[in-house]
Amino acid sequence: MKTDELISLLARDAAPVKSSTLPRRLSALALAGGFAALVMMIPAIGFRRDLPGALADPSFWMKAVYTVGLSAAGFLLSERLSRPGGGSRPGWTIAAGCAAAIVALAIIQLATMPPAEVPAAIMGGSWDSCPG
Repeated sequence: MKTDELISLLARDAAPVKSSTLPRRLSALALAGGFAALVMMIPAIGFRRDLPGALADPSFWMKAVYTVGLSAAGFLLSERLSRPGGGSRPGWTIAAGCAAAIVALAIIQLATMPPAEVPAAIMGGSWDSCPG
């Protein structure tokens, strides 16, 4: 079978699809994936014992906003790039903005702390156990 024959065979009974179908399906899959990750994560590592105190910490919210921003960028990129001729600029703009913001915050934080604390801030307290 030639490529042109395959294309005409696939397009023979093609019907228009509502423009909201793809975002709805991607949203449902993203929610299902997030729920599955949560179900697998809780037995493995559990909840934070200091969650009420962590909610008052600005770094907790910075990480949450960063994660939501990257998730939005990924959703926009996958939604736009899964359509023929879809532009990807909004998704890349959000992703680049998130990356630039987190790098700027890291530079500011490292520049304002005492030099003796910089190595511990870069490596953290769980550098030997987190990658695994």
